Amino acid sequence: MLTKLQQIIIALSMAINVSYAETLTIRADYWYPMNGESSSAHPGYMIELARAIFEPKGVKVDYDTMPWIRAIQQTREGEFDCVVGAYKNDAPDFLFPNEHWGKDQTTFYVMKQDAWRYDQALTSLKNRQIGTISGYSYGKTLDQYFAENKVQEVSGDHALDTNIKKLLSGRIDTIIESEYVMQSQLSLLQLSEVIIAAGQTQQGFPMYFACGPNNPKSARWIELVNETLPKLKASGKFEAILHRYGISSW
Repeated sequence: MLTKLQQIIIALSMAINVSYAETLTIRADYWYPMNGESSSAHPGYMIELARAIFEPKGVKVDYDTMPWIRAIQQTREGEFDCVVGAYKNDAPDFLFPNEHWGKDQTTFYVMKQDAWRYDQALTSLKNRQIGTISGYSYGKTLDQYFAENKVQEVSGDHALDTNIKKLLSGRIDTIIESEYVMQSQLSLLQLSEVIIAAGQTQQGFPMYFACGPNNPKSARWIELVNETLPKLKASGKFEAILHRYGISSW
C-alpha cells in the first residue's frame, strides 16, 4: 500500500506530465539581457518570452547556453529545436516568425550633463575619449576609425562595468555599447538618469527567435509564436517582461 508521501509524489509527477506534454529545446550563446544563465531567476527577456508563449500551451522550454556556432549547427541538424538572438543572415535557412524580438543597436553613451552627440559623422568623434571593449566589432567604418585613432580598450568578463566606472570617474567621456546591454546594466546599477544615450551608430539589426530547417515541428513552433506574441503585447505581459530587464518596448 502506498504511503501518503508516495501518493503525493505520483500525483505531482502525473501533473507535470500532463502540464508539459512536449519539450522545446532552445540554445544560444550568453548574450544578456537577451539570454543569460539558464539557472538564473532572470534568464533573459527572450527566454521569458519563449516561456510565456509555449509553456501555457503545454510545451516545456529547455534552455541552456553554448557557443553560438555550435548552437546554429546542432539546431540545423535537429539536435536542438530553436535558437534566440539570431540575425537572419546567421542562419538564412532557418524558420523565422513574422516579428523580430528586438534590434541590436550600437549606441554612444555619455554623462547626462555632457551636451555632445554623435551625428553619424566620424569628425564628431574628434577629441572624444572613447571606451571600447577588446574583441568587439562596431561595424567596419568605426572599427577602422578606432584602429587608427586613440581609444581606451578594456577586456575581461566585466569590461562594460570597467568602462562605466571610467566614465563616472572622468577617465573617459564616451562609451560605445549595444543598446539593450547598456540599458539593462544601467537599470541594474540605477544609473539610467546619470548616463544617457548620445546617438546611434547605424540602423539596428533585427534579432529573432528561429527554428531549425530540418525539424518537422519547426513550422508549428513558429506558428505558435506568430499567434501568441500579439496577445502578449495586448495583455501587457510583453512589456512587463521587457521592463524587468530595463528595456523599452519596440
